[in-house]
Amino acid sequence: MLKKFNLITLIIICILILTGCKSDKLETPTNFKIEGNIASWSVVENATKYRVEFIKEGQSMKRVINTNQINLDEQNLAEGTYIVNVQAINDKEESAYTTDNLEYTVRDESKVYSFKEDELTNSRYIRWMGRTYYSNLKKMNMVYHTASGFEVKFIGTKVTTRVFATNYASETNRPFVTVVLDNDFENQKRIALTTEYTDLVLVDNITDNEIHTVTLYKSSESQDSKIGIEEITTTGEFIADTDVKQYKIEFIGDSGSCGFGNLSIPYGSDYSTEISDGLHSFASLTGIALDADFQIFAASGWGVKASVYTNPNTVNVFDAYKNYDFNSQGATMKYDFSRFTPDLVVINLGTNDYSYIKAAETEPTLYNKRLQDYKDQYKALVNFVHGIYPQAHIIMLHGLMNEGKVIADATNEMYAELKVTIPNLSTIEINGDGRGASNHPSAASHETISKALVEHIKQTLNW
Repeated sequence: MLKKFNLITLIIICILILTGCKSDKLETPTNFKIEGNIASWSVVENATKYRVEFIKEGQSMKRVINTNQINLDEQNLAEGTYIVNVQAINDKEESAYTTDNLEYTVRDESKVYSFKEDELTNSRYIRWMGRTYYSNLKKMNMVYHTASGFEVKFIGTKVTTRVFATNYASETNRPFVTVVLDNDFENQKRIALTTEYTDLVLVDNITDNEIHTVTLYKSSESQDSKIGIEEITTTGEFIADTDVKQYKIEFIGDSGSCGFGNLSIPYGSDYSTEISDGLHSFASLTGIALDADFQIFAASGWGVKASVYTNPNTVNVFDAYKNYDFNSQGATMKYDFSRFTPDLVVINLGTNDYSYIKAAETEPTLYNKRLQDYKDQYKALVNFVHGIYPQAHIIMLHGLMNEGKVIADATNEMYAELKVTIPNLSTIEINGDGRGASNHPSAASHETISKALVEHIKQTLNW
């Protein structure tokens, strides 16, 4: 009996010991999050304090607090990006740290690292290209035309932008953008925008501490789709004093200036923005080759007077040119011509007018009227451009679509008339290869056209 009693007593004692030794180890905090400058987590049972750890470049700093949230802006942290985690503690125990590894960046308020809303109009830091327009309604800078976009200088590892897009779901008309780092056009990156809003990484993993330049171009044309820039951000800082180019060029045209179908393989492929790269149009290539600040105002299918490809036929480039953008009625917000004063204007129009003229070839009276209306409108456009930019040289370029004798003769006739009152005027015919979509010039042909145009510009203007 004594042995039995001793055994029972021993079991009871062991139970009491085991019960008394139950672990009070604290649980790791859960629901850890950072919203704005506040880090918070769920209260941990039996915790009396919390230890918050900040890790930057392998160095650890800790703060001990009494509550389950902390204002990160009040911790006197040096500039940089930190990995943040937290553990629960009391007088006897401490939990494991969270493993969320949330990031928090401390900024030097004297440095510029982000542009949003009307900050996007800051011309000291952002060089906008083309007829861009800040929309107070949308709170973004709208980018319409081929080769329009922005350029920023920065020091840091990464630059991102938030981009709005129209027609993003259309495989035929969705917008494309091209990103270029430090003017390295050989390694340009072309990206399709397939969602209404895209957080786009322009450049990443820069490891030095040097000043770099990143440029975003819209490489598709306006009438297919438009984009808006809602925000531009860097992990480092943006640098003021954007580059000022020696020359400014404006291109006024149609599909040839937009690069319509220039990537088509085979050349009979149907049109889409995927096979139409405006950065490989003769216009962009010419601006890049001359290291000029250039902008393009052009729409495929549009004529200087009329076209069979527009609805109605009478919407035209001359009327639209007075506005920021094209639409099916040919009218949008009036453009402020003081925003960009070119040294050179290249006009490449006539192809689509010829389609409208040729449609009446069985009716001589109507044919001749349409031809004369075209010539009158073209001359009116040249005179209008000269009136706005009297110091600019104007080039009348034709032949890209191999239009033939009618347009060539009309161009030479108009040139002779206009040259009497506009001495800073020249004309050139350059033929395309017709190997792009719908007999448009291929990308290789655009390069050849650009080289010929660049040579003409250099000889004529002594650039």
